[in-house]
Amino acid sequence: SIPGVDVQTDTNAYRFNCPYDLTVESLELFLDQHSTSGDVTVTLTNTTDSNTMITLSIAGTNLSALTTSVSNAACGGGDIITFAITATPADAQGLRAILTFRRDL
Repeated sequence: SIPGVDVQTDTNAYRFNCPYDLTVESLELFLDQHSTSGDVTVTLTNTTDSNTMITLSIAGTNLSALTTSVSNAACGGGDIITFAITATPADAQGLRAILTFRRDL
């Protein structure tokens, strides 16, 4: 398990309770096995202030990795971040999404 992360299986999302002030450095999205008929999208939202921090999509026919780096996508200690995945079909297999944070001291 990862401290501060709750899995919400009913919404296909992960909820992260920020223990510190954090800044998003990058988000990577991979399709290791093709089993989608449409796009896969990962959305990172700071639900504390209703701010969409990152949205990253990869086409279902594209198996290559997709990475985005961002600046000024920060969250404060105590904020709740929702890391949601949507896909077509909803039960897409072989999906990996990697989020990198930097702790602000």
